[in-house]
Amino acid sequence: TAYRRQRQMCIRDSTDTSMIELLQHAKCLNALYLSSNSNFTDATLEAIAMHCGERLRHLSIFNCVAITDTGLNHISEECHGLLGLGIGGRNMGFISTITIQALVQANPLLQEARLGWGIVEQDTDDVLTTLASNCPHVRYLDIYYLKGFTEIGIVAISLSCTQLHTVVIDPECTIINPLSPLSWTKVFV
Repeated sequence: TAYRRQRQMCIRDSTDTSMIELLQHAKCLNALYLSSNSNFTDATLEAIAMHCGERLRHLSIFNCVAITDTGLNHISEECHGLLGLGIGGRNMGFISTITIQALVQANPLLQEARLGWGIVEQDTDDVLTTLASNCPHVRYLDIYYLKGFTEIGIVAISLSCTQLHTVVIDPECTIINPLSPLSWTKVFV
């Protein structure tokens, strides 16, 4: 509907300056999808935190190479009502595990999560465990592009997120397929 389109935006070819201008005037904006843009920096995330704060419900950041921990920390500090979070991408800058965990911990009502490239592979179980222990209402989890997780992260999710009904994974995943009859059946049955 027209009303819904006014409240959410998908932004690709923009700059910090134009984004900050938009955020200052879009008083009903509650969902942002930032994708494949090297022009966005932490200044955009700071403006999102400042102008959207508690009304922001969905945030997706993929392939934004200039985004760092500093920008995401602004989001963690001001945005505590996220229902949907997407973060990652092959062209994403370095985002620390601690920053992603802080973002997840700041948003316990999270229902949808899409996690992908850009998360340090050896820490993916830590991110999944943090998601499981802080966000029990997760219903949709997309980890198709997440690399490095093991049974530890998957079991934590399957035991804690009892409302989970959709999991998107790489069909070649060797971690989940052997566990499917054991772990995921409990969640979906």
